Amino acid sequence: TTTDDIKINADNKNLKIGAGEDLSLFHNGTDSRIVNTTGDLSIRSNSLKLASNTGEEYLRATANSSVDLFHDNVVKLTTNSDGYRSNDNVKAQFGNASDLTIFHDGSHSRIYNSTGNLSVRSAVFDVLNADGSERMMKATADAGCELFFNGDLKLQTRNTDTVFYDDIRLGDN
Repeated sequence: TTTDDIKINADNKNLKIGAGEDLSLFHNGTDSRIVNTTGDLSIRSNSLKLASNTGEEYLRATANSSVDLFHDNVVKLTTNSDGYRSNDNVKAQFGNASDLTIFHDGSHSRIYNSTGNLSVRSAVFDVLNADGSERMMKATADAGCELFFNGDLKLQTRNTDTVFYDDIRLGDN
C-alpha cells in the first residue's frame, strides 16, 4: 500500500461519484457492489476478462475479435464474424428438463427430443446429402412426398395415387 491510495476502512460505507451521486462503490462486509443509477456503465478495454479470485475465467472479450463464455474454465461458446461456434460435445439444451438437445460429438451431429413430438414446419421440406448436390427426400405441402435413391426419384405420393419408379420388391426378393 502506498500513501497515494484512497482508503475507506469501514464496511457499509459508499464511495459516491457524480453531482447526483450516480455511481457508487461499496462493500457491505460480505459483498462488493458497483451501482450506476443513470446512463450506461461503460468499461472500456481492448481485452476484458471476468474471472474468479483464483483466475478461473467466466468471460473473455477481445476488441475486433470474439467473446468467449466459459464453464468451469473451459470455453463453451465463442462469437465469430458470422455468428457463434461451440466445441464438440457442447450441447445446446432447451426446455426446463433439457428436453431438446442439439450438438456435434466430433463425428456426428445429433438432435435429441425426449418429450412430445419433434415438429418441423415448412412449405417444402428437403433432405439433401452433405454437400447439397443430391436430394434424398422432399415433402411439399398439399403436393406429396418424394423419395430418392442416388439422386433418382424412386417413390412419389400424389393426391390420387402413389407412383413407383422401379420394380416393386417386397421382403427378401
